[in-house]
Amino acid sequence: MTPAPQLIFGCSDGGREALMEVQRYPEDFDGIIAGAPAKDWSHLFTGFVWNEKALTADPASAIPPTKLAARSPRRPLATPSTASRTA
Repeated sequence: MTPAPQLIFGCSDGGREALMEVQRYPEDFDGIIAGAPAKDWSHLFTGFVWNEKALTADPASAIPPTKLAARSPRRPLATPSTASRTA
């Protein structure tokens, strides 16, 4: 009986980890599936900083804390049937 192929897979940061694993231990795997591996950290984080600067350039574009609280995971979004009770 032929053993099943040893595969490693991941996406985004998991894809980056999969690439690191096969580079370090190539004999452990028969194949790799690395979807959208986050591999170019300098480029990625430069983009994150650019986005942050663009989003905060105009103080008027800031989301007030009262609106952020409405989107808290501990507090569900209001639905049409509950909107009048939660306001």
